[in-house]
This record gives sequence, structure tokens and C-alpha cells, in this order.
Amino acid sequence: RSGQASAARAHFEDLLRKYAASSHAPEALHGIAASYGFPQPPSEAALERGASFARRVIAEHPQHPLAAQSAFELGEAHFHLGRTAEAAAAWQAYVQGYGAVDDARTGEARVKIGECAEREQRFDEAIAAWKVFLGAHPFHARGTEMLQRIASAELERAGVHAR
Repeated sequence: RSGQASAARAHFEDLLRKYAASSHAPEALHGIAASYGFPQPPSEAALERGASFARRVIAEHPQHPLAAQSAFELGEAHFHLGRTAEAAAAWQAYVQGYGAVDDARTGEARVKIGECAEREQRFDEAIAAWKVFLGAHPFHARGTEMLQRIASAELERAGVHAR
């Protein structure tokens, strides 16, 4: 499998060298990030390498659909390796930069921001994030779940452990 990823990476790097100014450059950059296992990198090193290419998609091609996807995936990749502060910051940047692009993904980013706070036992922040989610996405498929999670977080905050 690592041989396939290396071959894919070499292919995308070659395309990027030859056609850096092409409209396909974002796909090549995103493909290189994916070759490092993005958005579920297997290691910290793969996270850093993949993230550098994801950030290039965002910085160099901010209007391309893969820029929004890369911004969201930065949060996923950090969260995957337990880096909740970085994940929350990435998802917050996604909401600020691309929140109007995809309402479902924006809602998911807001849910994940709350999950990051919850994992760090910052229940007030988790509750606040989920309330923002409910206010902005009242008909989202995860609305009922978030109401339940808010109730559970309020119990945790009060020192009463929900079962």
C-alpha cells in the first residue's frame, strides 16, 4: 500500500511540476495530501506533510471546491490523531472561510468544534458550540443528537455522570 501511495504521490508531483499554472493544480495538490493518508493520516509526520499540501490548496486556489474540502479535512486529520485544539481551529477557519459553501458540512464542522471541547472536558464550550449549531442548522439531521449531547454535557459539567 505504501508503494501505491508513493507512486500516486510521484504522479501528482510530476503533474504539478509540468502544469503548475493549470486549472488542475488543485487536484494535484489535493492528491498529494491524500497520498499521505489525508484526512486520516497514519502518523504525525504524515499529518504534517499532508497538511502542508492541503494548506497550499487553500492558499493558492481559495475559490476551487477542493479548497473548502481541504479546509474541512484539516480538521478531520488533526482530530484523527487526537489534536483537538488544532482540529477545532481548523474547523473554525472552515466555518469562517467556507461556511456559506456547504450547509451540511458547515453544520458538521460546528458539531466537531463542540466535540473537540467535550473531549477536553470543556463542557461550557461544547454546549455553546452545539447551541450555535442548533441555531444555525435547525433542521440538520444531527439536531436531536445535539440536544441529547447538550443535556449530557450539562450533567457532566454539574458532576452528574450520565449513563
